[in-house]
Amino acid sequence: MVMVYLLLPKVDRKKSRDVLQVSYKYRVKVIPKLILEESRLMALNSVKEARVLADNSELERAKNIVDEAKHMLEGVMVDDDPTELIKTLIYDLKQLSEFMKTQKDYEEKGRPYALSFETSHDRQRYAARGDVDEVRSFATPRMNAYLEQAKKFDNDPNTPPPSVETDEKIERANKRPPPPKPLPPVTPYFEIVRQVLNFIGSVLKWIAGRRT
Repeated sequence: MVMVYLLLPKVDRKKSRDVLQVSYKYRVKVIPKLILEESRLMALNSVKEARVLADNSELERAKNIVDEAKHMLEGVMVDDDPTELIKTLIYDLKQLSEFMKTQKDYEEKGRPYALSFETSHDRQRYAARGDVDEVRSFATPRMNAYLEQAKKFDNDPNTPPPSVETDEKIERANKRPPPPKPLPPVTPYFEIVRQVLNFIGSVLKWIAGRRT
C-alpha cells in the first residue's frame, strides 16, 4: 500500500516551489544463511589480500586487514547469537594475526596457515592448520572420530583402535532418527457409535418437542 500526502499552499501569486513530498519505509528480510556465507567470503578475501601483501613484506598492512576483518566478524550476529562458523572464522583470523608479528613468524607459520585457510574455504573442504586442532571447519563426523582415535593410540599404542565395523555401527547409531512420538489414545469404535447415536437421539427429541 502506498500513501501519498499532497500539501498545496495557498496561491496568491505565480511562483515555483516543491509541493510533493514522498516518504516510505521498507523492511528487509534477514536470511541467516546468506549472512553467514557473505561473512565467510569476506574473511576468505581478506586473508587472500593479506597474504599477498605479507608475501611482499608489507606485513603491517596485511595484519591490519586481518584485524579489521576479525573486528567486522565480531559484530555479526544471527538470531542475536554468533554461530559456530563465525566463532571459527574469528579464531582463524586471530591465529593468523598472531603469526604476523614478524616476517619470520609469517614465513614459518603465517603463510602456511593462510594457505590452509584459503584451501579449506575455496573448496569448502577440511584442511589441517598444522598443530592447531581447534579449527575443524568442514570436517565430517568420521574425520573427527578418526582424529580422536589417533590421539588415543598416540597416548597408548597398546590399545588397538576400533574396527571399521564398530565405527560404522556407531555412525549409524548417531544418524538414527529419534523414535516417533506415541499416538494419542484412540477412542474405541463402539464408543464412537454410542456417542453418535446419543447425539441423534437428542436431536430427534428436540424436533419432537418443537412439534408438540
